[in-house]
Amino acid sequence: MAYGVLVKGAEAERLNRIHETEGAAIAERILRSFDCDPVLIKTIRTIVSRHDSGKAAPTLEEALVKDADKLWRFSQTGFWKETERQRLKPATLLNFLAARCSSWFFSPTALILAEEELSGRSDEIRSLASGADSDTQS
Repeated sequence: MAYGVLVKGAEAERLNRIHETEGAAIAERILRSFDCDPVLIKTIRTIVSRHDSGKAAPTLEEALVKDADKLWRFSQTGFWKETERQRLKPATLLNFLAARCSSWFFSPTALILAEEELSGRSDEIRSLASGADSDTQS
């Protein structure tokens, strides 16, 4: 999903792998610049290199990173930035996230947070729609 709701198939997989591998390389450079423990760097690089793909999370740390990455899309900032970046109608992104919500997360807390955020985005979309309706009635 790194490159969009509407991108599918091999192109989506290709772009997603670039996103993950480049992110892992950037993380490694930053961590090396702080003289972090090489074992920790390797662990973090591994997590970042697959944070947006795969259905499994072999460690708690990886599960939490995967959850946090997905949760950003549900947040107010993340949601509206994604509608702009992907040129999506808000309802399209809301429906996409709602359809995946119950199966996407590893931790119960992430699921609760996602459901709360979905409710907030739904309220915002309704508010925008009612504002647009009142503008056309004026």
